[in-house]
Order: sequence, then C-alpha cells, then structure tokens
Amino acid sequence: LANSGTATLDAPVTVLNDGMGGNGTNSITANSGRLGGAGVITNSGIIEGGATTNSNTTYLDSVVVNNADGVIRAMSNNGATGTIFQMPSSVTNAGTMEANGGKLNFTTGTTVANSGTIQAVNGSNVTFTSGAIVTDSGGTLRIASTGTGLITGSATRVDATTVIDDGGTLTLQSTSRLGGPSVQVDGDLIMRGSARIDAPVTVGMTGNATFNSGTGYFDNAVTILGDG
Repeated sequence: LANSGTATLDAPVTVLNDGMGGNGTNSITANSGRLGGAGVITNSGIIEGGATTNSNTTYLDSVVVNNADGVIRAMSNNGATGTIFQMPSSVTNAGTMEANGGKLNFTTGTTVANSGTIQAVNGSNVTFTSGAIVTDSGGTLRIASTGTGLITGSATRVDATTVIDDGGTLTLQSTSRLGGPSVQVDGDLIMRGSARIDAPVTVGMTGNATFNSGTGYFDNAVTILGDG
C-alpha cells in the first residue's frame, strides 16, 4: 500500500494474510494510508504500519483477527518520528500486536479481545484512549525496557496480565481503569487524575508507583506484593 495508499474491502470479503509475496508481510506506508472497509482481515503473517513523514498516521479500518502466528506492528519508516498506526474498532488478538518504532494506538470505540500479547518495545509507545476496551482472554500487556504505555480517557479500560519491565513506564490518567488478573511493576507505574487499578488483581512491586496530579488509587481489595 505504499503506492496507492488506500485499499477498500467491500463486504463480505475476508483477506487472509498468510504468505502473500512469499513472506507474509504487508506494509501500509503512505501518509494517511489505510486498509479498511466492511471486510475482515485475518492475519497469520505480518501487517505493519508506518508513515513516511513525521507525526503522520496509517490506519487499519476493517475487523481484524490476528492469529497466534500473526504480528501487527507500528514501525518506523524512512526515519520518520512520531508516526501512529491506528487500530480498528474490532480486534481479536491471539498473536502479537506491538509498538516497535512507531506508536500503536487504540482509540474511540475500539474493543480488543486479547489472548495474545500487546507490547511496547524499543523506546516505542502503545496508547489506549477515549473509551478503548481490552478484555482479558488470558492475554498480556507488556511495557518493555525503554517502552512506554498510556491508558487515558473516560471509560477506557484494559484487563490483562500486565508486565512493566525495568526501564519501562506505564501511565494511567483521567478516569481510566487497569484490571487483572495481575500487574507486575519492575519499572515505573504513574497514576494521574482519577485513574484506578481495579480488584481483583495482584500487584507485584519491585519498581516504583507514583501518584500525582489527582486522586489515582488502587481498589481496596487489590493485593500488593514486593519491595518496590
């Protein structure tokens, strides 16, 4: 999609990405480029998005099913910085969705059924905002060393086994919620506004939890373990 910029799926069509072009990698690289429409994208390869100029956005606009061997990646392209790969309103993830060079963004009306991994690596950022919902089906949210995560906005909620590696930072703000079953903080957890970690969840602490700019809190029934 680097040339035309837009591909539209007219219902009811399913695109199966399982080895097209010999390597199963499909890249959306045009500024404001998008793969979307009324169809379904089933991914067992690699789908990556990264615009060619700073702070531009690329889009997945169809229903997405990311299989266990699938990777969806926000990447860096042509040295551009601040690029965003925008996820669609309906995602089923059993594979890997990652920010790796660009920002992976889940926003208004997005619902993710997550049994795989959503992660921020290599100094990149994953963001959940404006009412995005991640439901836990045994999945993981991982903020790797030098990675960052942001959960913000009214009605935004992430339920996952959450791991913040040493050197990683996850920020909760506004009235957002983070649920369990567990949160392991080896890096930094920052709570702002009225953000909340909901029970039942176990929080393991070897890193730091910072509460500022509001009344962010852990639910009374949260269990906290460790020496952070």
